[in-house]
Amino acid sequence: MPSRCSCRDCARLYSAQYRANNRETLRGNNKRYEQRHPDKKKEAWEKQKLNPEFKEKRRAYSREYDKANRPKIYEKSRLWRQNNKEKVRIRTKKYKKQAADNGFCTSHTGTEALTYGRCEECVFKKNMRSLLNDCYRILGTKKDKHTEHILRCSLDRFKIYIESLFSPGMTWANQTEWVFDHIKPMATLGPGCTKDQISILNYYTNIQPLWRQANFYKSSWFEGKRYSRGRIVSKANQVEPDWREINNRISQEHIEKAPKKGPNL
Repeated sequence: MPSRCSCRDCARLYSAQYRANNRETLRGNNKRYEQRHPDKKKEAWEKQKLNPEFKEKRRAYSREYDKANRPKIYEKSRLWRQNNKEKVRIRTKKYKKQAADNGFCTSHTGTEALTYGRCEECVFKKNMRSLLNDCYRILGTKKDKHTEHILRCSLDRFKIYIESLFSPGMTWANQTEWVFDHIKPMATLGPGCTKDQISILNYYTNIQPLWRQANFYKSSWFEGKRYSRGRIVSKANQVEPDWREINNRISQEHIEKAPKKGPNL
């Protein structure tokens, strides 16, 4: 170990080597200090958490650690839940109460997962995330960004945008009867496409609501051509189905089936 020196670089080197050679001693000293001064330790920690640079370093470390130790973390978490069922139950109950007090949906948490379909907001968010996950999976990659980042708008704004494109008869209550459709289909991209190209096709203005049957006929047609895995597969004499007419016909059927409102008395 080098002798003590007054220059800054030497002092850093000396401190680093001392910490490396005396880990157990320093750990014991820190533990005894925490026991004698619990308030000071807590105050220092709270102050450190407010430091933006510390926050970023902590996030980066957590991401790297999670990526390198994912199976170990999952197994440890599974064993903890298995051995602490009462704590999990109390924590879940507390979370659901706080979420309900703040206006969030709790119908899909805990043992009530079977009631997920009752919440229109949850179904909307789930369908949107599933759509984007499938887009990346089919093209041989994984979705690694938040849904809102890919859409380039918040989910609340996206919901309002989709509502403005609703065909007559469409509501959030009958989401199972219509789908989110890509105007320019994902089939225009091939296996060698980049994540940026996938994100461009998932920009929120490239998504529209279509009745399921109309979406079936639209398939991967775009501007009179049918695509598959980035290649044009339609023949020269093949005509694009009139999926718009089908979509309008289904809307008309929903309007006719809707209960008639009686006159106001």
